[in-house]
Amino acid sequence: MAAFKKASSEIAEFLQEALAPYNCWPRKMFGSPVWFVNNNMFCGVHEDSLFFRFSPTDRDQLVAEQDEIVQFEPLAGRKRSEYLVLPDH
Repeated sequence: MAAFKKASSEIAEFLQEALAPYNCWPRKMFGSPVWFVNNNMFCGVHEDSLFFRFSPTDRDQLVAEQDEIVQFEPLAGRKRSEYLVLPDH
């Protein structure tokens, strides 16, 4: 099994600052920072990517409208269908 690339500290710091006013908290999962609300993970940083959890309707709409948005796949062949990776621009 290949090791994960370390999560981008720059992206993690950006997300930490953006989420500071909200009632959510950070944790580490597999060495990467993720954020929870109501005991549910809703976003995180994986390597150089930022991912968010979306409702099925919102996921379908975003994927249909944006070619660059893809399902979160932390390991090859192991897609997390409820999460989408946002483009880096």
